[in-house]
Amino acid sequence: MKDLTRLALLGAAAGAAGTTALKAVTYLDMAVRGRPSSSTPEDTVEKLSAVVHVGFPETTTSGRTGSRDSARSPASAPESGRACC
Repeated sequence: MKDLTRLALLGAAAGAAGTTALKAVTYLDMAVRGRPSSSTPEDTVEKLSAVVHVGFPETTTSGRTGSRDSARSPASAPESGRACC
């Protein structure tokens, strides 16, 4: 039983390391190419919420929730007209 727990923990650690590496490479690619994040997850959730009739709190004029907009850096928001901070 000890070996099974150890293997499960090693597998979880390997999965976490792989996910972290993939996220880092994805964000690096986005920064280098200057491309925005994908809207597919957000679009999917919005379509699903329409089907099950569940609403979202505080949507901004861009259609994104406030917490998502606040997570973007000024450098990644060219519509702000600011190059930085």
